[in-house]
Amino acid sequence: MLAEALLLAVCASALGVLFAEAVVAYLRASRPIELPPGVVLAVNGRVLAFAVLTAIATAVLFGVLPAWRASRANISAALQSSGRTFAGNPRGNRIGSMLVAVQIACAMVLLVGAGLLAESIMRLGSAPLGFNPDGLLTMSVRLPRTKYAADDRRVDFYRRLVDAVRRAPGVDGVALSTTLLRGHGNSVLIVEGRPAPAMETSAPDVGEDFVSPSYFAVSGVPILAGRVFDDRDRPGSNSVSIVNEALVRKYFPGIDPIGRRIRTPRSPWTTIVGVVGNQKSMSVLHEMRWIESPFVYRPLADGAPSEATVLVRAAAVTAAGDAAQRAIAGIDAAAPVANVQTMRARLAKDLAYPQFRAVVLGVFAAIALLLAGVGLYAVVSQLVAQRTHEFGVRMSLGAGAAAIVRLVAVQSGVPTIVGLAAGIGGTLALERMLSSLLYGVTAAGAATLVRVGALLLVMAFSATLVPAVRATKVDPLTAIRSE
Repeated sequence: MLAEALLLAVCASALGVLFAEAVVAYLRASRPIELPPGVVLAVNGRVLAFAVLTAIATAVLFGVLPAWRASRANISAALQSSGRTFAGNPRGNRIGSMLVAVQIACAMVLLVGAGLLAESIMRLGSAPLGFNPDGLLTMSVRLPRTKYAADDRRVDFYRRLVDAVRRAPGVDGVALSTTLLRGHGNSVLIVEGRPAPAMETSAPDVGEDFVSPSYFAVSGVPILAGRVFDDRDRPGSNSVSIVNEALVRKYFPGIDPIGRRIRTPRSPWTTIVGVVGNQKSMSVLHEMRWIESPFVYRPLADGAPSEATVLVRAAAVTAAGDAAQRAIAGIDAAAPVANVQTMRARLAKDLAYPQFRAVVLGVFAAIALLLAGVGLYAVVSQLVAQRTHEFGVRMSLGAGAAAIVRLVAVQSGVPTIVGLAAGIGGTLALERMLSSLLYGVTAAGAATLVRVGALLLVMAFSATLVPAVRATKVDPLTAIRSE
């Protein structure tokens, strides 16, 4: 029995290694997520050795236990009872049923987890973001530092860029931003008339973005109060700023912020002239949650950096993007344009890793479901084989096919019900572990548990059906004569 178990383990490990190599090769080719620079996706030797040794150890353990139990049997009693037991080996049946129940419980936990992650991804992808990403194309432009070292030269370049791209065919609007959907929580806000926060102990929570006057119209961010930037806001004039609703809610609760003066440690005093809606974004610390950080928007002319993001609004983004790149090259061919992509594609990168994680957990859940089905099928098949004589006697005394199927179904239903009950308890612990990876989902509802439970019941029914039907085809005379 040990030799048989080792042979199965070695064959299964070899197939597993081939499957792992194929999966890794597929992941290298498809690149479902963006890996850090220098990271090579390959089958790790230590992980592979651990997996193979685990498979062999499992096979040895479950090969030795039945062999050890068989070696301690009473040979005389076993020979005398050969073929005359109705229920087979009760102890062996209990162990097999217990293992099937564990498999079903694990499958339920994984299926519920995969369902929660999938639902979270759907909610995360469909959440309103505070702006309109449809029909919006983004691209980054970087100015040569030596040629555009002076602030006025950068401001002039960006002004000419906006004018040139706006006139390009197919372009409905164009704007510039320096920290598009990024840069949140990197500054401390100082409000005039209030004690300045201690820089050593205050956590930075305010983002800052330099934008062109058309930014809010092009991106679709609503104006809630005041005005947007215009030609009055140029270098040498009074510095102004626009804040979002999250900043007003935190720093000016119940107060009209228009006309108030604020600044960050790296910027001069600015007067708030408008309030806009919140733009949701993600951060490294909150990959499964859209956040609404307090934000200060300032005119691009006040701090024109050497790199900015161009936003192009168009009905046909591909054609408009080509036209916009030609317009930028016409201003200065030495200013490279990169990262040309739609806003939807840009947002998809933020969702790529959570989606990949949900797919991986879904695959594990499917494998666990398959293992549970195979285990239940094996246990029920063994049960039918052990009770062949009993079924023959029952049918010879008048039992019909329905009664035989019911006998098999009852015995196979016990580990299924126990596994489902244990799986429901396991999902409670799983939800606490997955709470930081969920969005808009607090717990597995009754509908989720019912759907997963129904799927497992269908699996159990399918695994039981074939052995149960086979039991009804037992010839009573043949079964009795086999004694």
